[in-house]
Amino acid sequence: MWTLLETFTLSHSQQSHRGERNTMTQMLIAQQLKIRETLLRLSNREEGQDMIEYALLAALISIVAIAIIVLVGPYLKDLFQDIVNGLGSA
Repeated sequence: MWTLLETFTLSHSQQSHRGERNTMTQMLIAQQLKIRETLLRLSNREEGQDMIEYALLAALISIVAIAIIVLVGPYLKDLFQDIVNGLGSA
């Protein structure tokens, strides 16, 4: 898989004179390889996946609990108000 930087550096190195070292191009290639290795290493890690799954599960449970409270809340308020009114008239 060729990136834009690799394509540029290959075409640029072909145009440069023989025996001349283009240190800037070499530095860019070395930096790109370091970044690629770091990204590959980070993408293969599985240590934090459990924590993310627990966080997503907790968020889902929270959303469902809030939705239930919002939907059932007015009914419970009316129910308790009926109980208070029933006790008050007794």
